[in-house]
Amino acid sequence: MNKVRIKYNPYLVETEFLLDNRAVDNNSNFYYMQNGIRLQEWIEPIGDWKGIFREIFEYFNSSEKLYLEFNGNLLDYKDMEYAKDKYGVNYFKEVELKHIPARDSENKIDLLKKQFYKIDKSPVDELKDPQIREAFETAISSEFEIVVIAPMSSGKSTLINAVLGRKILPEANKATTATVTKVKDIDEYKEFLVSCKNNKGKILANNEVADLKKITELNDIANREKNIELIDIKGNIPNIPSHKVNVVFVDTPGPNNAEDIHHREVMEKVISNENGNVILFVFNIDSIQSEDCNTVLNLISKTLNTSSVGKRARDRILFVCNKMSVQDPETETAEEIVEKIKERLKDKGIFEPNIFLTDARACKLIRMKKAGDQMTESEEDNLDESLTKFNRASRRLFKYAPISEEKIEEFSDEIEKYRDDKRNERVAEINSGIPALEYAITQYIEKYAMSIKIKTMHDVFMKRVEELEMKSKLKKDIVESEEKLNKTKEELEKKIKLLEKDKNLEEFKKKVEGLKFDTSKIEKIKVKFTEDINKIVYVYPEKVKKSEVSNYLAEFRGKLIKVGEDIESSLKNSLEIEFYGQCKKIFADYQAYIQELDRKGMLNIGSYSVKKLSTFKSLTLEDLKNIDEKFNTEIITGKEKREKLGFWNSVLRFFNSDGGWELVDKKEQAVKFNEFIRVRLSKLSLDFLDKVESEVGEAKNREKEMKEFVKKNLNEITATIRREFDDMNKLTRNKKLLNERYEKNKKDSEWLETFIKEVASLLDI
Repeated sequence: MNKVRIKYNPYLVETEFLLDNRAVDNNSNFYYMQNGIRLQEWIEPIGDWKGIFREIFEYFNSSEKLYLEFNGNLLDYKDMEYAKDKYGVNYFKEVELKHIPARDSENKIDLLKKQFYKIDKSPVDELKDPQIREAFETAISSEFEIVVIAPMSSGKSTLINAVLGRKILPEANKATTATVTKVKDIDEYKEFLVSCKNNKGKILANNEVADLKKITELNDIANREKNIELIDIKGNIPNIPSHKVNVVFVDTPGPNNAEDIHHREVMEKVISNENGNVILFVFNIDSIQSEDCNTVLNLISKTLNTSSVGKRARDRILFVCNKMSVQDPETETAEEIVEKIKERLKDKGIFEPNIFLTDARACKLIRMKKAGDQMTESEEDNLDESLTKFNRASRRLFKYAPISEEKIEEFSDEIEKYRDDKRNERVAEINSGIPALEYAITQYIEKYAMSIKIKTMHDVFMKRVEELEMKSKLKKDIVESEEKLNKTKEELEKKIKLLEKDKNLEEFKKKVEGLKFDTSKIEKIKVKFTEDINKIVYVYPEKVKKSEVSNYLAEFRGKLIKVGEDIESSLKNSLEIEFYGQCKKIFADYQAYIQELDRKGMLNIGSYSVKKLSTFKSLTLEDLKNIDEKFNTEIITGKEKREKLGFWNSVLRFFNSDGGWELVDKKEQAVKFNEFIRVRLSKLSLDFLDKVESEVGEAKNREKEMKEFVKKNLNEITATIRREFDDMNKLTRNKKLLNERYEKNKKDSEWLETFIKEVASLLDI
């Protein structure tokens, strides 16, 4: 029988693998999964890693029964169960998975805060750095955003109001959200307050009561004057925890908000940021086939299928099918609706989606009544209808939510208490599906948001603490033992010589310099764009009746958008493959180089590790992404007060430019339509080709920046290694200086050692 024990600490992102009671060595594939890689990444294949169960299979080279003990939190154990069911059965005849629960404790964020503030009274002056305190305070106040995205008429604002338990955001079957609205959860607030100012700094609201009237007024201003970027609301969101993380709901204008394409760009950035927070994509069963939904689903599909963070990328996206009260369970059951949604998502390349069925209106009305809010006659009638509908067994939407069986059973047991009441408010609230959605968000916060925040808070100061403690230990060892002093000298001299003669570094630098950005595919895209545009021109007649112009324009607009989106997608893909593909290659080669240094022991002198130094900066894929963020691939054209990205925006400006079909002389009976579109398409084509040239130039600049960045990073790492080794070398050669420093730091060492043990204890599982 194959035996494996895994201990996973989500707060420190550390994993301990024991294979047949043996720790992994530094040549094992498991070695680099131990630190900084979350469980949700290593349970599945990622890069050269084949996923935990296949790696275990290949390590033992046996398909006999696997006995796996997992020591960790319950939510992480559930993900291990998921991986066992999905992958384990492919490699082992049987997998027995045992959970060793993590020990419970009070809020670890509060514990970490108390521990950090002990630094003020410590004897270690290096820790009383204002920058460390500032970074720690920033980590504490960091916000966890729940971003809500939806096409028009999906009930997005109603859903947020349901979660708030109050009718605060305006609701209507039109694009009512004209700007980004954030609602921050602060439990101490007794009512919701709003603050807002326009782009010129004029205050439009300053901690005023956030009622429907006020928020509607601010939205109207934003819609009319286009000068408000954010409406900021704060208050107690009753069913979402905020004592551990600072939860913020973000209401965004949907993809069909054509008034400002900047909002669409915000949406794209939110979805593509796979390390970002939770996304609620709200739709109804009819709108999921719409073009607006298609736009969002394409972005989600691309993000999930290029993800580097495994299951976490899927967990953060919640698909919410709203307005379930209009569905007739006798015509189409909830199970059939879920399957229909899965098929639609599967067609878009989205697998294992988190689908929630909800009726936000029913839940909102129930919670409004509980809060004592004034309701209109229509709302009272709708509430009456909702209580009847959602007390029926056929409307138990929570049963289809991707939440734990234990929670579903808990909801069912609660409903059972009121089985004789056919119009019970709590039953209807649970059956609306909103509490199940809130529970899923809470689980995500527990599993990811809280642990990520703790990790950030921990690293802000513990990196420096551990570095100082490591240096103190080295000084202590070489002062107290002549043998250790001589061994350290010998090891230092050997490794400094090896570093100075390291040919791999220079070869790697040459490899970086030799990478070139291939623009040949871009040239083909330019040719194709011109051909496609010309094809559109010849479809339309020279003259059309004035009464038919709007129909022709609508058709023409659709064709133009389709060409634009296809070309823009090709341009993005080409630039991403040719440019970002080079970045990933450099990243992989660089990681291999650092790993080789580590395997050779070049980053260690005994227990002293250069990797633990706060000045040691290891290049990450995220660093390369940050360089790439400067680099636009969207197409723009026309003139406006400000330049906006995206081909869709180019088309909008095209139709809102000087003239347009509305400038046609009304006395004419016919319009020279072909001439009209030919002239304007000519300008659009020139603008596009100019923009492509600009993008190619930008890509080449980014290539140069990226090369300089990597070389600088490499030089800093080798400089750090040499600097630390040289400093240690000076100490070993000067016993008097070493004794002086040792005596000075003796108390520091004792304090640091105790402090580290205390932090390790409070963050242990």
